[in-house]
Amino acid sequence: MTVKTVAPSPKMEELHRKMMELVKEYMAPDTAEQVLATLAVGVGQALALQDQRTMTPDRGLAIIEENIVLGNEMMVDALRNMTAGRG
Repeated sequence: MTVKTVAPSPKMEELHRKMMELVKEYMAPDTAEQVLATLAVGVGQALALQDQRTMTPDRGLAIIEENIVLGNEMMVDALRNMTAGRG
């Protein structure tokens, strides 16, 4: 299932920025899996809070899947840009 791409609102950009600040604060080599698991629990809880009359399980999971891919691509690009030219 393909979902419609929507640009984030300023409020959602602020949420993302604050979330990433917390991830960076708690992320360490020995806690990376715990941070990932904790964020996944939060995603599951956010999914459960959706209006079940308008959000089907398949649509919710499609939104999550597409945004995981997008977030991964964004972070990989950012990391590549940080290390470019250090070869």
